[in-house]
Amino acid sequence: MLITVFALICSFILTTLLTVFNTKLANKIGIIDAKESASDRKKQIDPVPLLGGVGVILVSTGLMSLTWIGLKFGYLDREILRNLEPFRIYWIVISLIIILISGVLDDKYQFESKIMAIPVGFAIFITVFLGGVTIDGWSYPFDQIIPNNDWIHSLLAMIWLGCCLGATKFLDGHDGLVGSVGFVSFLTIAGISSLDRVDQPFIVLVSLVWAFGCLGFLTYNFPNAKVYLG
Repeated sequence: MLITVFALICSFILTTLLTVFNTKLANKIGIIDAKESASDRKKQIDPVPLLGGVGVILVSTGLMSLTWIGLKFGYLDREILRNLEPFRIYWIVISLIIILISGVLDDKYQFESKIMAIPVGFAIFITVFLGGVTIDGWSYPFDQIIPNNDWIHSLLAMIWLGCCLGATKFLDGHDGLVGSVGFVSFLTIAGISSLDRVDQPFIVLVSLVWAFGCLGFLTYNFPNAKVYLG
């Protein structure tokens, strides 16, 4: 319990500090989001710096990795992995780094969607086929209409992850929106993972770390936003 509280405090404070730093950095190197980039849906009057997501990803991924290392080498109680087949987290970290780097370059140079689809698709491929994050089975009524096939499970997992990333990109650019959605989503995952019929403490901890990372970002993203996720 003490480790969990410490991890959440670190996630919030470090993400907040990195958000401040990245906001200044984005202004300095010209990674700015102007209303003209999507005038039909963006409401801000003045340009807003991007790179807010860098702090969230770096801090949350770092704490997630440290937790995994602590479990793997016995520094933490491995009981936290109960009811969970340990996925290959190092591939997940690699995928996040790919998305982070390609996202920062996209913020700077404004690539076309078909260009960005290459690194994002590659990261999703790694997550599913090397990281082992896939769909295990269907619940009613989907088990009656979709074949219980590993390739279909993997394909739909890739589509789902792609949709989630696309939705995050689309929602960014509205004050407090994407950070709030992320915060609530991670809390929901943590809540479901804590239920008796699921009981996956590792997922609860990781989800809360990411939730508090979103909260640290939100301190500078609520109206009027000083930074966007990017």
